[in-house]
Amino acid sequence: MPFHRLSYLCEYKSKEGKVMIKHLFLIWGLLAALTAEPVLACTSAVVSGKVTPDGRPLLWKNRDTDYLRNHVAYIKGEKYNFIADVNSANFPALKEAWMGTNSVGFALMNTQSYNLVEVKDGEERGAANGRIIYRALEVCATVEDFCKTFYADSNHDHMVFPGMVYISHPTEYGTVYSLAELEALAQVCRDFDMRLFMDGARLGYGLAAVGADVTLADIARLCDAFYIGGTKVGAFCGEAVVFTKPGLDDHFFTLMKKRGALLAKGRFLGLQFDVLFDQEDGELRYQRIGRHAVELAQRIAEGFRAKGYELAIDSPTNQQFVILDDETKERLAEHASFGFWERTPDGRTVVRFATSWATRPESVDELLALKPDYIAEAASVAAVKGMAVKALCAGTSIIVLSIGAFADADFYEEVKRTALEHGTRVHIASGAVGGFDVLRTVSLMGDAVSGIETRKGPKSLKNTPLFEDHLMTDTEGTEVFAGNAKEAIALLPTKVNVAVAASLATTGPEHTKVNIHSIPGFVGDDHKITAEIKGVKAVVDIYSDTSAIAGWSVVAVLRNLVSPIVF
Repeated sequence: MPFHRLSYLCEYKSKEGKVMIKHLFLIWGLLAALTAEPVLACTSAVVSGKVTPDGRPLLWKNRDTDYLRNHVAYIKGEKYNFIADVNSANFPALKEAWMGTNSVGFALMNTQSYNLVEVKDGEERGAANGRIIYRALEVCATVEDFCKTFYADSNHDHMVFPGMVYISHPTEYGTVYSLAELEALAQVCRDFDMRLFMDGARLGYGLAAVGADVTLADIARLCDAFYIGGTKVGAFCGEAVVFTKPGLDDHFFTLMKKRGALLAKGRFLGLQFDVLFDQEDGELRYQRIGRHAVELAQRIAEGFRAKGYELAIDSPTNQQFVILDDETKERLAEHASFGFWERTPDGRTVVRFATSWATRPESVDELLALKPDYIAEAASVAAVKGMAVKALCAGTSIIVLSIGAFADADFYEEVKRTALEHGTRVHIASGAVGGFDVLRTVSLMGDAVSGIETRKGPKSLKNTPLFEDHLMTDTEGTEVFAGNAKEAIALLPTKVNVAVAASLATTGPEHTKVNIHSIPGFVGDDHKITAEIKGVKAVVDIYSDTSAIAGWSVVAVLRNLVSPIVF
């Protein structure tokens, strides 16, 4: 009698939100067919970011359905909002979904469909699957939530039962399970009569991970089956599959033959693991190999942080994920090998450095000895505060666009002091205004009077303390702020790059006047900056409705740095 192989694929994001995918659960079961007729089933896959235009992984599903039009909808659920693949013809009248992910990072799809199978009158098959996915996405955040939701559905007898939870330890994102998480997951499996399987391809590095509290004995106690990765810790070939409970390995030998996994030289395969599990200075050689790679990976992580780079994930394993701009990535690729991982929303790239049993300390030293001459910041005030001092200490000068970071006087003084001590420099790009050279010149000539007058549209003031509803209906301009730059900085800490830059270039935050006007229908920003002494008055008036000028100001700084003639 033929069998259907059916699955639910779920993603779960950690509470801290530090990783996009921390746990990957594959829940599956086998259901005897009610007929000898062939059954059409859906196909699902997780496609690597290496094959997508923007470098982001793709969760893909092919449906065998007579609904030819499907679309992705955003749905406000009972507990969580979610996006899902739905039938265009009957949505939103019917609450059915076929794959999706919700606002807490729980994702779900199944690879089974009864949509094209003839059913008896009053019997619900295909729609039941769609309804359970819809319901799960709006109320579930964990595997336990999903199981409770599944069995609470009155039609669950007509759907595939959750049969197994599949986890990777460590994950491809370099994260690991804690003992408490593993015990909780094992308890859910026992409560709902499911098997727990651990993918241990990287197990050696998970056991040796920084702060890891899961031992090999814990894994054997809590998992129904797992495998011990050999090839990633230096074995020539093969992995060791472990069944911890009797009966689970029935016909496994036959399956190995069927899949071409049974090799004639089985003794050779086993001999590798015999050596890996020898004691070496009171420690399993297997775990010692893993610890070697993890220690070197942590050196790489700390080295990149010290140079001012941002890490995408705080990984305690042999995998480290560094965020690079395209220029830095290309330059670094000339000296080091790393893997592409994904693109970030701001257009940068996450790359992966992975150490192994074969990585030499000298190779890590060579990598960390590489440093850029300059780092150009175009991210945020927080990014400047996070990387500036580290980069300067590492001997790298910086170009700053988010000048609002220097509104913090203590931080500003720390940056100046650090640059002097390490022979590095901070270049403040002109950003969206410019003209700081002439403003600074006038201020050096005597006791100057300086000010900034800014005109904005009312929409740009939304989500600031300056916004009031009447600004959207006013027919004439309104002055929404009058004070000095220090007061403006305190009121608008994330939107004062111009005020900070102008005050630093002229008379200081306490002595630079700031006036902000809301102009009905105005688009963009108009900044008029003045610096005046007796007999000399400098005025810089810049209008823009694009941020492109800020990026080009960084280009201008870089050209000055390498040009024999400096403007």
